Amino acid sequence: GMVVMAQFWPGKLEPFQVATGNLVVGSLLLLPLVLGSGDALRFHPTSAGNIATLLFAFTMAAEFYIFAVLLRRGGATVASCADFIAICAGLLFGYLLFSEVPTIWMVAAALLCLLALRFAADRPA
Repeated sequence: GMVVMAQFWPGKLEPFQVATGNLVVGSLLLLPLVLGSGDALRFHPTSAGNIATLLFAFTMAAEFYIFAVLLRRGGATVASCADFIAICAGLLFGYLLFSEVPTIWMVAAALLCLLALRFAADRPA
């Protein structure tokens, strides 16, 4: 995904604009699925679940922005390496904070990410 973003990045756009575009388009792509699920779109600002969802949305927006900045300043390889590190950190935090037990498939995916990171790090920029 980072390579595609780097390849087709419009030259005049800043990282904030690209991150915003990614979030808006992603939300629009999910909207038909939400509407088709039969659940009404209800938002109660005082609900703990909705507050947690908003906080998660803000962290996702920050992640999109950080990756756009990394991509713009460091290139696709640096952004991909950061993405691999974020995936491994997510697995670790899931284990530490929520007692999630990684399945063999999760471990295999993490090892493949580390292997890909090794290949990417060995190549000259």
